[in-house]
Amino acid sequence: MVHGSLYHHLYETNKYSLNWEKRLEFCIGVARGLQYLHAGARQTIIHRNLKLASILLDENWNVKVAVDTESSTCTVGYMYPEYLHSARLTTKSNVYSFGVILLELLCGRKPMIYSRDEDQVNLVRWFKTNIEMGTIDQIIDPYLTDKIAPECLKEYVKNAENCVCDEGIERLPMDDALGNLRYALQLQETWRNSNEHESDKISVIDKGRVLTMSSKPP
Repeated sequence: MVHGSLYHHLYETNKYSLNWEKRLEFCIGVARGLQYLHAGARQTIIHRNLKLASILLDENWNVKVAVDTESSTCTVGYMYPEYLHSARLTTKSNVYSFGVILLELLCGRKPMIYSRDEDQVNLVRWFKTNIEMGTIDQIIDPYLTDKIAPECLKEYVKNAENCVCDEGIERLPMDDALGNLRYALQLQETWRNSNEHESDKISVIDKGRVLTMSSKPP
């Protein structure tokens, strides 16, 4: 693909092309791709090794999910809990891996890292620990600081949390995950437009003050 993988842009570039709205749009693209595999094709297709590196971007920056239906193993970090017991793949297995991708794009870090703090080694575990502690704002990608609408973040975090449930039966269907992401994007766009409007008002007021001050005789 012309623009390579999402993995490349998140971890191997300066991230200038990955503002929060763009990340949301990419998430929606991945969700749409998985929704099609699960319900839109003639028969259900399960991605056997879904990960950020398998999310490709075409010349128009549209998401293309590189489908792997033959791999016998799941990449560490994206591995759904039930894999350890049965290695059985279902659509909910893909939902878990998708949830990990959501966390990567929010936190800007890989699913598994070396750390002396055991809670930080696994991204999902780190995410859940911070949810319990009410410190989710502390694990967001620093590049996104003050750039995410509070309500959007709340919706996104809830969606991700419901994708990485330990029990497959508790995970969201892709339809629901997709709908939640679209709603999160709407919240973000509304917040951005509101902030831009306020910024324009301030600029006009400031210019007015300058004109008033300069119009007075010395």
